[in-house]
Amino acid sequence: MKLTHLRVNHVTEPLGLCMDHPVFSWVAEDTPDKRQKCAQIVVEAGGEIVYDSGRQEDVSSLGFEAPVELKPRTRYQWTVTVWGDGGDTATASSWFETAKQEEPWAAQWIAADFTDKETQPLLAKSFTLPGEVESARAYACGVGIYELEVNGQKAGDEYLLPGYHCYDFHLEYQTFDITGLLQAGENTVGLALAPGWYKGDIIFDRYHNLYGYTMQAICEIRVKLKDGAEVTVPTDLRWKSYPSPVTFSNIYDGEHYDARREVPGWSQNGCQAQASGVLPGTEKLEKLMARLGPLLSQANREDDATRLLRALRPLLGEARQKKVDEAIQILQMLRLLPLLKESGVFSGLLSGLL
Repeated sequence: MKLTHLRVNHVTEPLGLCMDHPVFSWVAEDTPDKRQKCAQIVVEAGGEIVYDSGRQEDVSSLGFEAPVELKPRTRYQWTVTVWGDGGDTATASSWFETAKQEEPWAAQWIAADFTDKETQPLLAKSFTLPGEVESARAYACGVGIYELEVNGQKAGDEYLLPGYHCYDFHLEYQTFDITGLLQAGENTVGLALAPGWYKGDIIFDRYHNLYGYTMQAICEIRVKLKDGAEVTVPTDLRWKSYPSPVTFSNIYDGEHYDARREVPGWSQNGCQAQASGVLPGTEKLEKLMARLGPLLSQANREDDATRLLRALRPLLGEARQKKVDEAIQILQMLRLLPLLKESGVFSGLLSGLL
């Protein structure tokens, strides 16, 4: 017997997902047995067992909710053991990590102190870590849309975060594992903002500033050092801001990029560009909540669907070649090819091209 598709709340290894109690599920494969007879789930945190279901017949592989009181910013390991009706058995393990839960924010919303509220900002902060990094997380949100950079590198592989929201009622923040992006000594974190759906043009009538007038962000970095010390780096009024080289952008018309306005090394140590300050943001902390859905990104690689499109391209006419190019660009940007293939959307797209 082999156990696969180990998931918590229907997500594989969720990091910072919104959850009150974990719901575990799995699939048993490669076994002569006809059905699962019983199972046991053990949950650990920091090497200590926090829950043990015991061997039970009512532990369903389709979804078993464990009555675990989850702590904020905690990595949990879970192990499931399954016994089949014919005596076959298997054990497998996985993990999940909570977001901030109900923990108060150490960070605050901030915005660039630009007079022109249409100027898209780059927000940055340099800080020092007094030792080697054991682990580090960033909890961040920005409106309209944002990208997080640490020491000149993009954190995560998603785009257009935090995604379209009912901004009046809630704002989802994302959890980033930035352990590999930090170093002992000097570091710099940056947040690039754009209008998105929040402030930019939206709906057929092109409403502007529909949900807010100010691009703003919040970010709280939590670092655990190898010597046991912890460091918190929040957004506050000590951050600095720069005008972005992106002078215009919205979800309908793309963007205008002025390379003359580039800020070399804005999210790296030692940036020499002239900076402005920041002001308190206008959004409310009470609206923040952990993300509700899984990451919509996939590994940055050529998969079967992309390779097939590239192979078909020379066989098509010029007009259809342009459609293929557009399809590849869109699908690569969103990193959704595996999900699209599973849902059948990709086969529909291919039929349209041919």
